[in-house]
Amino acid sequence: MLGQKTFKGEKILKYIFNKSETSNHLVVVFSGFSKPGVPARYNYMRTLDDIDCNKLFILDSYGERGVYYMGLNRDQSIDISVKMLIDDICEKNQISSENVITAGSSKGGYASIYFAFKYGYGHCIAGSPQSQIGNYLLEEVDCANVATDISGGATNQDKQYLNSLLFNVIQNTPYQPNINIHLGKGEEHYSKHVVPLIQWLDKKGIDYNLDLGDYSKHAEVATHYPPFLIDHVSKIVNS
Repeated sequence: MLGQKTFKGEKILKYIFNKSETSNHLVVVFSGFSKPGVPARYNYMRTLDDIDCNKLFILDSYGERGVYYMGLNRDQSIDISVKMLIDDICEKNQISSENVITAGSSKGGYASIYFAFKYGYGHCIAGSPQSQIGNYLLEEVDCANVATDISGGATNQDKQYLNSLLFNVIQNTPYQPNINIHLGKGEEHYSKHVVPLIQWLDKKGIDYNLDLGDYSKHAEVATHYPPFLIDHVSKIVNS
């Protein structure tokens, strides 16, 4: 991949960084699932082509289909490595954490919310995120292998561990990033993942912007999320 580099944290990460000479904002894009048997790929590079800001695309290439940027066997090594990479880019380019925008859809949407809350990045723009990844991997799709890569197994205990990851971060964080979520109002993700998430945010008194599109298939996020992403990144970097 042209421009791809590697970063050595607790784990080695593959990434592409596009530097802006004029902007002090950084958008960090996390990838969704690739199809079974297809290598991990970067998302939304072309979508963001015309926006003048620093852009960091991080690949989720561990396990068979990625590990939600978490870790292997509950070790959180990739989570820590992602933070190290973002911190390194920010330090070298004099970017404050308040000017970091996390983004992605589906699996990438989950990661964008997780990292924004856990490490205090200023903004998150998520497309149709999962929130309870144990339920998703072990009940909704046939991805027990991914659950096992992250948690070490596929038991009910592992499912509860996976389900709790994002909610524990939101429970314990001192940060309140600017959260923007888009998905189709007819998607199963809305009732199964986004409703429990926003109920948790409401309970914690955390503001968010929820945009519901007029569609019902999760795959349609690939059509409807890019304009939402462009609009919100543009507003943030030009504010």
